[in-house]
Amino acid sequence: MVKKLTTCLIFIMLFGALAGLIYHHADSIHIPLFKQLSKKNASPKNTVVCAVVANINPRLILKMNIAVPCEDERQKKDLVGKMPRIKSVFITTMDPKQMKVWVVDRDYASIKSAFLTVVNRFASRPVKDVYFESFNYF
Repeated sequence: MVKKLTTCLIFIMLFGALAGLIYHHADSIHIPLFKQLSKKNASPKNTVVCAVVANINPRLILKMNIAVPCEDERQKKDLVGKMPRIKSVFITTMDPKQMKVWVVDRDYASIKSAFLTVVNRFASRPVKDVYFESFNYF
């Protein structure tokens, strides 16, 4: 009985420490939540989400979901069709050393700008901005 109680207390303490750590980092990252976006035409139904997973170096993996707001269904259809190519070009043309600096320094504006440049290179109509839905590196 004492062994079960001790195990339970240790689990609760570890869970609390993990929750505090997650809360601390989530608070310090300052990434706006996707649901809090209030752009005129940026609703989830008019948005294309791109999941990017890339090895920055052997010890750093970047996983991010980037939301691209669309003005209408025609632009959305265009971007959905071109998104695999956009994602591929973004991953293959990014400089791993520069990306590592951006990720470690949490320079989200530069990462967004680089992705937006690639999107606008392939999009029929220019996109004004992109947003992070999630951003993880480990």
